[in-house]
Amino acid sequence: MKGQSHFIILASTLLAVTAMAEEQKRTYPLVDTGQIRTYAGNNEIPYPKAGEAYFGQDAQFSAAPFSFTDNHDGTVTDANTGLMWQQVPSAKGFGWKEAIEYCNELKLGGYDDWRIPTLKELFSISDFSSGWPYLDTHYFTLATGNVSKDEQYWTSNDYKVGTTHNGAHSAFGVNHVTGHIKAYPSGAGGPRGGKCVRAVRGKVYGENAFKENKDGTITDEATGLMWMTADAGKGMEWKEALAYAESSTHAGYDDWRLPNVKELQSIVDYSGVFPAIEPLFECSPITNEAGEKDYPYYWTSTSAQFSKRNPGYHYAWYVAFGRAVNGEGIDTHGAGAVRFDTKSASGPDGEGGERYTNYVRLVRGGVAKPRASGPEIEKVQAVAAQEEGGQRPSGPPRGERPNGNRPGGELQGGPPQAGRPDGKAFIARLDKDGDGKVSKAEFDGPAEHFTQIDQNGDGKIDAREAKNVPPKGGPPQEGAPSR
Repeated sequence: MKGQSHFIILASTLLAVTAMAEEQKRTYPLVDTGQIRTYAGNNEIPYPKAGEAYFGQDAQFSAAPFSFTDNHDGTVTDANTGLMWQQVPSAKGFGWKEAIEYCNELKLGGYDDWRIPTLKELFSISDFSSGWPYLDTHYFTLATGNVSKDEQYWTSNDYKVGTTHNGAHSAFGVNHVTGHIKAYPSGAGGPRGGKCVRAVRGKVYGENAFKENKDGTITDEATGLMWMTADAGKGMEWKEALAYAESSTHAGYDDWRLPNVKELQSIVDYSGVFPAIEPLFECSPITNEAGEKDYPYYWTSTSAQFSKRNPGYHYAWYVAFGRAVNGEGIDTHGAGAVRFDTKSASGPDGEGGERYTNYVRLVRGGVAKPRASGPEIEKVQAVAAQEEGGQRPSGPPRGERPNGNRPGGELQGGPPQAGRPDGKAFIARLDKDGDGKVSKAEFDGPAEHFTQIDQNGDGKIDAREAKNVPPKGGPPQEGAPSR
């Protein structure tokens, strides 16, 4: 009996040592997204149980919680990543190279080794608990002081796959108000075209260590995550993607899940490979909206809302491993971008160029632990919509949504709605500074009309919102698109 006890103690010790060794291998500790609520096609729902629709969302798995310390010297330290951050960013609008120089020359908190962050470093502090902003403002100050879409922050990663916006050399940034990762033209600076920057110091964070397991899986020893080598081979709506993950027994494992947005972004390769992922992985080829060979967008388990003024969660985040195109197939945001798409083809308009059916690459392991229940459901004002089985949310009929895609990938491209001007023509007529939007100063109608047309409240009218511009100066029309 005594010998048996010694054996049990020895075995337990070996397991503990093995677990500790595995933990020490994790040089890329992933931080939780902060999302603790679950959603269906729109509104918040109680945590689904295994076997129920929408089971397996981001909120149902916890990871390393945010752990920031305000150093009271203009800096914030992240205990998870070991990085120290500039707390109050410069309000100046920088071009990309200017931003790099600013960070290199910065002296703050007694340190002079500041630098511009990598994309994975900057995305690590993104907080998806509610959004708008996607940042904990108890620790980090917004550069503009306002919750506006201008909170775009440069990173050190320039876009090496190609160009965006019809030929512009671009670099990636994180928008801490809208949550996106996008590539922006790198040359523009100043108050109109410049972006913000938040300096960082410390050992570089976010380097992968992939190991091929020869069984259809790849392990990233830096994060502890195991990934499917190949994707699911087809596009599917978000609800179906969650169900696919729950039912998978790939390579003999039954604990696969749809990755959250930080997990999936962690395997993006920004070095210039295309698709934007380590070549050990396999990506299904597709034909994009321009009729060109490309690679898919991939769903995450993290839900998204369009804006604070439209708080329904009809959307979920995806990572573009192929080009992040618009409705015409033009690469506007770069391979490796993080954007959101409408969860279902029956949902409302989104950012434009929706696909609705995106691809899936499953994950398992890491530090994720199941979370059994969530907080009390919030009472929020939903977008004019009902859940599946009810009336479709307001907006133009599917066949008339310009620049969208049908679920099967067929180009849609219907004409603008009768009686409403084409949004692009409106922008082209009034956009004097070339940013693709119309500001209050550029708008030539009554001020109250501008406020009504600017539906996300960011102080600018984009092409999507411009579809609601009244003809011949009349008031915005009833039944206009909700996006």
